[in-house]
Parts: sequence; structure tokens; C-alpha cells
Amino acid sequence: MACLTRIFPSLEIGDVELDEDIDNYWAALDEKDRNWATKEDQYATEKLGLQLYTKRQKGALLSSHQTNGRTLQGCHSYDVLANPLYFDDF
Repeated sequence: MACLTRIFPSLEIGDVELDEDIDNYWAALDEKDRNWATKEDQYATEKLGLQLYTKRQKGALLSSHQTNGRTLQGCHSYDVLANPLYFDDF
């Protein structure tokens, strides 16, 4: 990477500090996404025998409350089928 940034200085990634004024992930989920995540975990656990979240993550999901500030926009996870646009295409 050092060689590339000498040749192409614009590729260098400097210290970037993002300040998007957003709460932690669990609090930043809106009600729809929070319900989706809860039901998805419940289905995976009961019907498929899969653990989607660690105990700590599941506890955070169930105990956190939606922030009064900004929430996550768009798809709340990397699950392709959680995004309705990709779901329709799939």
C-alpha cells in the first residue's frame, strides 16, 4: 500500500473522524428495524436452531430503547434480503 500511495497520493486514507451525531447501533435502530431484528433472531433460534446474536448483543437489542436523536437510515444490517429493494431483485 505504501508503494501505491507514493504513486497515487489520493489513495492515502488519513485520520478521519466521523461525527454523525448518532447513538450506538442498538439505540439507533428505528422501531421497524428493531422489530425485524427481534423477529429474525426469534425465528432463527426457534425454527432453525441458529444463534444470530451473542448473549450480550441479544441483551442489548432487547434492553435498549430507541434514541430521541437520529436513527439508522436504509437497511439496518448486511443481510441482503433485509433490504426490500434487493429482496425484490433476488
